[in-house]
Amino acid sequence: DSAGHVTKPLQPAFTAQVTSNYNPGTDGNHNVQYASEIFDNNADYNNSNYTFTAPVTGRYLLTSVLRGYDVDAAWSLAHDLVTSNRNYKIGRHSSDQYFSIISVVADMDASDTCDVLINANESAFQISGGGYSYFTGALIC
Repeated sequence: DSAGHVTKPLQPAFTAQVTSNYNPGTDGNHNVQYASEIFDNNADYNNSNYTFTAPVTGRYLLTSVLRGYDVDAAWSLAHDLVTSNRNYKIGRHSSDQYFSIISVVADMDASDTCDVLINANESAFQISGGGYSYFTGALIC
């Protein structure tokens, strides 16, 4: 526009959320099931395997929000955002309800991927859907 603002309809950007509550299982890393796309400008997010693939080299703002709950008193959960170049870890937390947020500007090369992994230590842990848990990304420069 006349002020110099620019938008591009295929600029990589997406938001996906967990559709409904589910139990991810235990013993190892599991991809968070961000299966419901709210938007995906350039079709770079795959909602069947929950993976974002960078279409071009650049800096991407990636954010993962995760809400969980548990019926047992003692548990812990690791929440990691994993790109091809490096992993971003929030650490382990314990509680009856859990919110974890990871927000990073990640350097990604064309065709690099990003997954959100969790690792719970017991079988009663549940991931909350219904807008409580979501994954977003956008090329910023």
